[in-house]
Parts: sequence; structure tokens; C-alpha cells
Amino acid sequence: MIGLQGRRVRLREAEEADVPILWSWRNSQDFMSLCSTRRNLVLLGEFDREWHDDKRKDRPLQCMILRGAAVVGTIYAYSMNLTDGYSFVTIYLAKEFREFGYGPEAFALFTSYLFETFSLHKIYTDVYSYNTYSIRCLKKGVFEEEGRFIDHRLVSGVRY
Repeated sequence: MIGLQGRRVRLREAEEADVPILWSWRNSQDFMSLCSTRRNLVLLGEFDREWHDDKRKDRPLQCMILRGAAVVGTIYAYSMNLTDGYSFVTIYLAKEFREFGYGPEAFALFTSYLFETFSLHKIYTDVYSYNTYSIRCLKKGVFEEEGRFIDHRLVSGVRY
């Protein structure tokens, strides 16, 4: 079980006790529009199976982001390819915690751990064009835009 301590946030591996909050986020329009290709609401039991399947098949690491005792978000790696040395990462912060810099700090902690532990060469992240907060954070960091999927996502009748 990993635990990573930053200046203002701490990361710990997601566990069974986190399923209710992860489920509530998974069913929120906010999460579905920012972090997921899934768009249907699921019951708690369905989510529990979905979460365990994701962990078993394609999610080698998922952490909860904590500020003090409060769980403020989650971050996870997926589609990791150790042969070519890359992984995708998705981060989600609850709306009320987005403007404090917790996301960039959690992202830095998590990706540093991934690079050190798995000897990765690259980290990828997908960000939709309407997610201006994440784009701004990534541009301030060391990320470079490598490509765009034009008209890739349909949201409320508009393509992004």
C-alpha cells in the first residue's frame, strides 16, 4: 500500500471503503463530462463490479487525494505499456477543491511515483477542449500537446 505526502495533499491507494465516494463521482455529470467515456448512471453494485474489473484489467494504480482528513479527489493510471514505457493518467478533483492547486500537486506526486516505480518514459492525459482548467494547469507544467482529436466528443449536441 503506497502513501505519498506532498506539501498540501497526501495520496493513498484507493480501497474498498472508497467505493461509495468513487461511485458518487462516477455518477456525477461533472465526472462523466471531464474524466470518462462512460455516460450512463450505474447502481452501487454495478459500480463495485466496474471498479474491480477496471483494477484487474487496466488500472494498475488508483489513489485517493486527501487534504487533511478530507478526500478531495482521485487519480489513476491506465493503459500502461511497460514495453514502450508509457501510461495514461486521469485525475479528478471535486468541484469545491479545484482552485487551490491540489490537482497539480497530486499530479506531480503521482506521476513522479509512476516514473520511479515503473521506469516510464512518458505520461499521457486526455483533456477535452472545454476543460480549460486542466489545460491551463498542464500548460504551466512540463506537458506538451502532441495531438488533437477534432470533433471527438459529443456533449449536449456540440462536438469538442
